[in-house]
Amino acid sequence: MLGLFIFGTTVLADPVKQMKVGAILPLSGPLAEYGNAVKNGIEMARTEHPELFKQIQLVYEDSQYDSKLAIAGYQKLRASDDASLIYIWGYGPSQ
Repeated sequence: MLGLFIFGTTVLADPVKQMKVGAILPLSGPLAEYGNAVKNGIEMARTEHPELFKQIQLVYEDSQYDSKLAIAGYQKLRASDDASLIYIWGYGPSQ
């Protein structure tokens, strides 16, 4: 899924403007291990293949696996950070 996303954004992205991608993950709280694993995987892919990420700016928000914090993170990513794409990890926060 990440490969398809990266391929699609590199092909369709404006060559001048970076695309902002938001990720709402449980970076703290009871499921922080999973959220940090996802973040580390994304960062590892960025380190190993920087050419695929040169037009992508990643912004992370901590949901603590709480729906209210996930909504607040979503609103911040849309309003303040102007994210074009937002990924929310987990069943509860996605509701």
